Amino acid sequence: MERQTSRAKRHEDRQAQGARQLWERTCNSVTSMIAIMDCDHRVLQVNQAMADRLGRAPQQCVGLACYEIIHGLAQPPSFCPHTLTLIDGQPHAAEFHQDGRDFLVTTTPLCDESGRIMGSVHVARDITEQKQAHDSLKHMLELSEHERHLIGYEIHDGLAQQLAAALMQFEAFDGWKEQDAEKAAKAHTLGLQLIREAHAEVRRLIGRLRPPQLEEGGIVHTIESLIQESSSRHKIKIDFRCNVAPVRFEPMLENTVFRIVQECISNACRHSKSKRVKVELTRHADQLRIEVQDWGVGFDIDHVRAGHLGLEGIQERTKVFGGSVHIKSRPRKGTDVVVELPLHQAVGASR
Repeated sequence: MERQTSRAKRHEDRQAQGARQLWERTCNSVTSMIAIMDCDHRVLQVNQAMADRLGRAPQQCVGLACYEIIHGLAQPPSFCPHTLTLIDGQPHAAEFHQDGRDFLVTTTPLCDESGRIMGSVHVARDITEQKQAHDSLKHMLELSEHERHLIGYEIHDGLAQQLAAALMQFEAFDGWKEQDAEKAAKAHTLGLQLIREAHAEVRRLIGRLRPPQLEEGGIVHTIESLIQESSSRHKIKIDFRCNVAPVRFEPMLENTVFRIVQECISNACRHSKSKRVKVELTRHADQLRIEVQDWGVGFDIDHVRAGHLGLEGIQERTKVFGGSVHIKSRPRKGTDVVVELPLHQAVGASR
C-alpha cells in the first residue's frame, strides 16, 4: 500500500513538473513580455522576453520592484495599470514611451481560491512599428487633405473665375446680338477664349493628380514638362540638370519623385522671390538624388511654423521609401533641399 502511494505521489510530481516546464516553455516562446506581480509591486516570475528586455536572467528579476527595474523610478508611475488593477480588481491597459520605443501594457487580476487579489499578470508588447505606421498613415491622410485643399483653391481662383467670366461674355453676346453685331462678336470671341483657357486649366489640374506624362514618358520627361509649365507660369528661370538614364521606375516611386520636385518648385516659385531655381536629378548606383535650390529670401529652419505641410509632405514621402531629406536655408541666403531615395529596381526601358 505504501509503495502504491509512493508511486502515485512520484507520478503526480512528474506530471506537475512536466506541466510547469510546458508552461515555462510556452511563456518563453511568446514574444510579448510577461511578468507576474504581487500586491507590493514585486516580481514573482517573468518570461524570457521580459528578462531580456530588463537585461537580466529570469531568476534575477524575482523579488525586485517592477517600477525600479522597468522604469527606474522610486515609486509606481502615475499611469501604472497594475496599481489600478489592485484597486478595483479589473483589467487595465496603458501606453508608455521608453528608450525610444512605445509599449502597450495590460494587467489582469490574479486571485486566490477565495477570490482575493494576489497581484496581476502583466503583459507588455512593443508597438513602436505599429505606432509609426499609424502616425505615418495619419500624416499621409493629412497631406492628402492638404493637396485637395490646394486643388480646391486653384479651382476657385482659376477655373471658377474663368468660367464665370466666360458666362458673362456669352450673356453679353445674347444682349448685343440684336443691337450691335460688332460688340456681340467680340463678346463671343472672348467667351470662347476663356472656355479654351478653362479647358487648359482643367487638364493642368488633372495633371496634378497624376500627370499623364508619367504613364507615357517616365519621370524625366514629366519633370521637364513641369519645369517648362512652372517657368512660364511664374516667369522664373529654372535650370534642369539630369544624368538619369531613360528607364522606368516603380510607379509609386515615380509619383513620389514628381510630388517632391513639384512641391519644391512650387515653394521656390511662390515664396522665395528668387530670380532663378536649379533642379538636379542624379543617379549614383542604387540611389536617386533630388536637389532643388533657390537664391531667394530663405527662412529660419529652427523656427518653421508647425503644420508646414509642404515640407512635412516631402519628409513623409521620403520616409516611406527609406530615404533622407536635408534642408539648408537661412534668411536672405536662399534654400537648398536635397532628397536621397534608395532605388531597388528599374522596371524597364522607357518606350
